Amino acid sequence: MHDLTVCVTTYQRPERLKKCINSLKNAGIENIVICDGEEYGDDLGCNNTWLVAAYRAKTKRIILMHDDDELAPEFGSVYRNIIRPALDKREAGFVSWSAAHKYDDGKGAPCPYRDGPSALMPSDYLLNVVGRPGGLSLSPTVSVLNRKVLIRAVKEANAKLTGGVSILRPGMTLGTEIIVYLRHIQNFKRWLYLNEVLTYYGHHKDSGTVQAQKQNKEQILVDGYDTAKVYGSSAKPELAPRLILAYSRHKPKDEDTKKRNAAARASWDFHFNAG
Repeated sequence: MHDLTVCVTTYQRPERLKKCINSLKNAGIENIVICDGEEYGDDLGCNNTWLVAAYRAKTKRIILMHDDDELAPEFGSVYRNIIRPALDKREAGFVSWSAAHKYDDGKGAPCPYRDGPSALMPSDYLLNVVGRPGGLSLSPTVSVLNRKVLIRAVKEANAKLTGGVSILRPGMTLGTEIIVYLRHIQNFKRWLYLNEVLTYYGHHKDSGTVQAQKQNKEQILVDGYDTAKVYGSSAKPELAPRLILAYSRHKPKDEDTKKRNAAARASWDFHFNAG
């Protein structure tokens, strides 16, 4: 599992985070990044926290999760036997699977977004899900995403979804995941769907989606998602700015200067590779 990183956003819910991490360990995940939403601007909408986490991932394949989500223990074998080969052979540019709600009492309920068997298909099939007006979003928790496309899409969402119905409350941008999926569809011709439940969504009173459902405020979410769908479907993807760093081949004469130069160069590589 060395070529995959799971990035988890957490909101001061240590018990839920513990369950999430245990599920990742049981699934065989080796690389985990934890990003604290409160530390990064109270980013409840998972924009900057996703970006910060993706920056720190060292692999080109990423799964984004919340601290109340869990991976199924079967994920590891499915990744090694099906997902990784499909990505390595470039049969698919990204891969998604089914999910189910998981309640605090241990019970669950299906949460389907596609009916049908596992299949390799054109990526634009997903437009029926993430591009359909009047619907909610598709969680990134159910997909292996491309790090470079993810980073650029998150930056784009932050730059373009800046007001009105796109901002549910300070720090919560609606529709980042919509832009992420639309850009994956545009960048990759084929997508692999697995008709197997490999992710469990946390379904509890503190969940934002659950609260919106109980308060009959789902339309507020839908309006924000629809705005992202309209923008993301009509606009061309914007490439993130690049820094071009020029330097002379100066050879430092002492160890202290060598260390400072090495530290500077490492920071250049970090930001360049992050897009």
